[in-house]
Amino acid sequence: MPEQTGLSYFLFTLVVGSLQRTLVACFAERTVFHFAQSGPNITFSHAYFKFRNAKIIKYWITVKFNSNPYFASMITTLRNNRIAIGVHSHGAELRHVTDIETGFEFMWQADPEIWGRSSPLLFPMVGKLKEDTIIIQGKPYSMSQHGFARDREFVIETQNADQIGYVLTSDSETLSKFPYPFKLRIGYQLEGNCLRCIWSVTNTGKQLMYFSIGAHPGFALIGHKSEDYFIEWENEEIPKRYMLTNGLFNGKTETVHEVGKILPLNSQLFDHDALVFKDLHSTQLRLVHRHSSHSIKMDFRGFPYLGIWCKKGCNAFICIEPWYGCADHMDGNLDISQKPGILQLKASEEFEAAYTMEFIV
Repeated sequence: MPEQTGLSYFLFTLVVGSLQRTLVACFAERTVFHFAQSGPNITFSHAYFKFRNAKIIKYWITVKFNSNPYFASMITTLRNNRIAIGVHSHGAELRHVTDIETGFEFMWQADPEIWGRSSPLLFPMVGKLKEDTIIIQGKPYSMSQHGFARDREFVIETQNADQIGYVLTSDSETLSKFPYPFKLRIGYQLEGNCLRCIWSVTNTGKQLMYFSIGAHPGFALIGHKSEDYFIEWENEEIPKRYMLTNGLFNGKTETVHEVGKILPLNSQLFDHDALVFKDLHSTQLRLVHRHSSHSIKMDFRGFPYLGIWCKKGCNAFICIEPWYGCADHMDGNLDISQKPGILQLKASEEFEAAYTMEFIV
């Protein structure tokens, strides 16, 4: 907790009853957080505010829900004078990025009829495994696409007005699927209208650990019209797409556009699954709306792979995904040590990575 001075800071606890349909937290006559699901009950909410000249300039708010396992978790909101974010402890998933001035929501709102996630963390695998199986030290383990971290409950480890950090520690359940002891940390840091997403993986075991990790943020598209958007690369590209069949690389490639900086978007781009790039010259890109000033800039320097995806036939959202690791090849080796893009950590070693998103209205 930051140092408290006079009446500039205060902490209070708000106890409320049953939530039947929608929770809307409104401060300073502006809606800054929205949760729309049926059924769960709120048991408590903690909020922290910082004031300047009688205006809220920073706050965080935490809400705990009870009901089914997915909602028996916490959503925490951080806010500065530019943007507010909401993070779900289930998967430490970013669920909201809202512009303070306009109330515009940048994130896809996890419609279960289309795609029921907003920004899952991919760990300890990225992409689909051949036969949904990985072999570790000669033993086969079953694992679904993108691993299990997105479906685990994370614990808040650090928190202040500008930053929150979550941790997932290996346990008997994770070890039954992935026999490496680990600590996985994910942090979110506000910097003006930018959000920095920070990862840390520590090998807490005694043997060499293999893993992959990736991001999967989904952004809502105005009017559900993907053709009203384009990707602008930092540098001129002739982007070569690595093709997938049933989620696995098939050995084929396809040039997405001629030399230039602009990749026009449309739903047909994803008729054959995600666009996966391995050889980009750019370390930044922008998702740009053609008919307004709305855009999202992503800095993914250091990441060897980039995926761009939307569900086939859908125009409502777009995912831009920096990865350390990727899917298997159709004729690939099931052994984890032979998996393309795999990372490794010696005992007690730590891997760190981060990417940044800038939100412009």
